Amino acid sequence: MINDFKSYAKLYSQHYYDNQKNSSYQAAKLILSDLYEIYKFKSAVDFGCGSGAWLKAAWELNNNIKLSGIDGDYVKDIINFHKATYYYKNLEEKVEIEKHDLTISLETAEHLKPERAKSFIDDLCKSSDVILFSAAVDGHGGANHLNEQTQSYWIKLFQEN
Repeated sequence: MINDFKSYAKLYSQHYYDNQKNSSYQAAKLILSDLYEIYKFKSAVDFGCGSGAWLKAAWELNNNIKLSGIDGDYVKDIINFHKATYYYKNLEEKVEIEKHDLTISLETAEHLKPERAKSFIDDLCKSSDVILFSAAVDGHGGANHLNEQTQSYWIKLFQEN
């Protein structure tokens, strides 16, 4: 297990980050445009924001939107969208942020210790009433996946909120 977030960043090559920025951004454009048609969110926060691709796609839907990104300080070198406010936090620890219209947390929770799962979901639920969430499922495999769980596991944690 990696406790140092700078070491965590070394798990992936620059090529990985370059590819991830583009594919994540393309997915974000599609998904957020569909969501925005039914829910006109005016603020969004992304827990595990990485390069800021999802924040950039949200801004393109409404350039008056308030955007916040939260991730370890290792993302400073890969962020390619600078119209959001970034908070460099260790996601293994409690994160408090003002309430937003939309919280995004995609493919982040499985990288956190199992004992952090409940409090992480609590943090997400305190940050918004509308949450776009995904995490690698049990058996998925991947770099530094510490807590792959079934979808029903995550659903139960959300239902408790």
